[in-house]
Amino acid sequence: MAYWGFSAALSLFVLLHLYQEAKTQAAGTLVAIATAPVQHRHRRDTTQNDNPKPDVQSLHVDSVVLYRYANTEVYSRISNEAGVAQQVYFTALLPDNAFISGFAITTGQTVYKGYVTEKGRARIVYEDAIIHGRTAGHVELSARDSNMFRVSMNVEAYGRVSFNMTYEELLVRELGAYSLKINVVAEQIIKEMQVQIRIQDNANITLLEVFDLRTSNEIEEHPSVNPQTSVWRPSGNSALIKWVPTPEQQTAISEDGVRGLLEVRYDVDRTKHSNEILMNNGYFVHFFAPQNLAPLKKHVVFVLDRSNSMEGRKLKQLKAAMMSIIDDLAFEDTFSLIVFASEIKVWTTSGDLVDIPNINRLAIASATIENREAAKNMINVLNVDGATYIYDALQAALQVVVQGKHLALELEDSMRQPMIIFLTDGQPTGKNAKLDKILNVTSTKNKEIGAVIHSLAFGKDADFKFLKKLSLQNNGFARKIYEDADASLQLTNFYKSVASPLLANVTFHYIGREVNLSSLTMTHFPLLYNGSELAVAGHYQPLVEWNGEVSSTSQFFRAKPVVLDGGWYPERLSLVQNGSEATFMERLWAYLTIRQLLDQAEQDETSKHRALEIALKYGFVTPVTSLVVVKPDSTSKVDLREVRNQYIHSFAFHPSHSAAANNGNEFQELDAEIMKERLYTAVRFTGMAREEP
Repeated sequence: MAYWGFSAALSLFVLLHLYQEAKTQAAGTLVAIATAPVQHRHRRDTTQNDNPKPDVQSLHVDSVVLYRYANTEVYSRISNEAGVAQQVYFTALLPDNAFISGFAITTGQTVYKGYVTEKGRARIVYEDAIIHGRTAGHVELSARDSNMFRVSMNVEAYGRVSFNMTYEELLVRELGAYSLKINVVAEQIIKEMQVQIRIQDNANITLLEVFDLRTSNEIEEHPSVNPQTSVWRPSGNSALIKWVPTPEQQTAISEDGVRGLLEVRYDVDRTKHSNEILMNNGYFVHFFAPQNLAPLKKHVVFVLDRSNSMEGRKLKQLKAAMMSIIDDLAFEDTFSLIVFASEIKVWTTSGDLVDIPNINRLAIASATIENREAAKNMINVLNVDGATYIYDALQAALQVVVQGKHLALELEDSMRQPMIIFLTDGQPTGKNAKLDKILNVTSTKNKEIGAVIHSLAFGKDADFKFLKKLSLQNNGFARKIYEDADASLQLTNFYKSVASPLLANVTFHYIGREVNLSSLTMTHFPLLYNGSELAVAGHYQPLVEWNGEVSSTSQFFRAKPVVLDGGWYPERLSLVQNGSEATFMERLWAYLTIRQLLDQAEQDETSKHRALEIALKYGFVTPVTSLVVVKPDSTSKVDLREVRNQYIHSFAFHPSHSAAANNGNEFQELDAEIMKERLYTAVRFTGMAREEP
């Protein structure tokens, strides 16, 4: 029976993954749109009621981490044991920084593969579905720093279907280790469940921890080791990790199916591999994480929101975190405290809270025991009062940084690295509440001052998009702080990650014409922090010797490239992945390039267009691209460019850069039936865009 025909009971949801709200549960919000399914009763069916639910027969997660670049496949096989067609669901959570790189549905001998195209407008697609009488709804699943992918489709009576999805990410080193996080999402107890992780690096793996499955969002300060995982070490630089929970073990976790986070942390030997260039088939990545360097002296300015919205648990958690953070200040550091609401108050070592016009050198405190205790006493009695004057708070912070620089010069002290840590839980208010003005004035003033601004968005009402722009424009980064019981630990861990800057003004250089300089990802970094790592990728001419150099304000380093083999890069990905002919190193370069271009895209339209070009070529689902799955057939063929145009016309979709489709070379030919049906059976998924529909 050809149950994939239009006359049968098949419908695929159109999925638009629009944005991740900074809610307490950080739910990834999607719009799900489907054609109205028609249930055809199968002749084997003898009952009108009590049909068995679809059965998830297997769920496999296979992650290959090759030289810190992770490629993860989620595979699920589902059967419909009922005598009527039923909806089945495939749900996966992927890390916030990951890009989906492939998706396919398999039924019988037929594979329905996803293709990446330009991103459309979510509201237009959503309203179009309603106009044509299709069902529409919202789907949410709780997970921090994650994005959700969900597909619903009707499967024929007694039918089978398999889903494959892949996503990719370059692991980030933080607090001395790389972290690979695998979200396991099961709607029921599954007969065959398996998570397999393979790690291979150029250096020996010196730290390897597999933590117990975390079934809540809250992090633990000292997580326990997962007793059910098996770990093999085939060699010093490789590891194989398996978690194969039996149905009984799954039931012990939850009778409704396992939903949790499996985290693996690892690090590699830095004695000989702290500055290395790894090459493969014309592409390279340069990892830089020098060891045994003394931290730079710093002046930290804490800017803390005490507006009315901070009342209650948030203020208590902020106070608890600041107690720990102040204790962790290095004795050679200086620090300042600014608290803001409708009024801006700056703490001084005399014990006073002064207004902006009265800021003086007493606002800069040495990190002595006496000053720390005095600062903690002030924070302990802090209360809430007023609105959220973000503009004035940031201007006060820059003024304090300038005072700190003047004081250092007068005392003939070595110059300190200025760092502003800005925390708020709300939107800007007051007469200077326009976001563009706050960004422009702050960034313009700070160009000469040179402070790094890190932003913390505390709770669901903070404007994370604005804070991310603020930090990107001022050489820092933004972090969401979720309003849960572990908020104090989140704040403390963030501070630890930036507490010890090691090098300032770090710049990567490549000698000779063998390296294509226009291909390089970001080569200049304001700061390198202890426990982190800098990475630069690019294209080079094979069979030609060349070297790399890293310079900073105080030190100089040189690195010689090392040629790698292909390692464990999985060939099976050709089933679901576009651009799969590219080597892992080329895809690593593409991923890192797109990620950095997207950070620049808010200020530079050219960066957005370039990100779109690369994402289309390598098949990455990004904020500027979408994934489309269409129904092939044995009828006459048409070029997918025509299909894409019809798709655009059907949904009033206006591509932001239609010329970036590489002339359609990466698109295969599909059948003309798609155009006749106006692609209403298409699955469309837009990944990780931040604007609301």
